[in-house]
Amino acid sequence: MVTEAGVLERVPGAGRREVYELTAKGVSLWPVVRSLTAWGDEHYASAGPRRIFRHAADNAPVTADGRCTTCGTTVEVQDILLSPGPGLEPPADDDDLVTVALYRPHRLLRPLRE
Repeated sequence: MVTEAGVLERVPGAGRREVYELTAKGVSLWPVVRSLTAWGDEHYASAGPRRIFRHAADNAPVTADGRCTTCGTTVEVQDILLSPGPGLEPPADDDDLVTVALYRPHRLLRPLRE
C-alpha cells in the first residue's frame, strides 16, 4: 500500500474523516508522472492532450521535461497549474464531484475543495 511505502500519509480531515496527503517521497515522483503523461499524450491522445500543464507564474505551457516555455525555468510541482486540454471530454451530468472538479483549472498539490 502507498501509505506503507511512505508515498501518502493519512492526516485528519474535516470532522472525524481522514484524508490522504502526499509525502515528500510522493512529491518526488512528479518527474516520473509528468514523463508518463507526456508519453501517453504523444502515443494515445489523437484529439490532443487531456490536460495542459502551465507555469502558474506566467501561464505559459510547461514542457515534458518540466521547463516553462516562456521563462525557461524548471517549474516546481507546486507551481504548476493544470488546465483541461483539447482531448479532455467535458464532464457528464452524472459524473462524480472529483471528475467535475478536475475539469476546472487548478494548482497541483492543492486540495480540489478549499
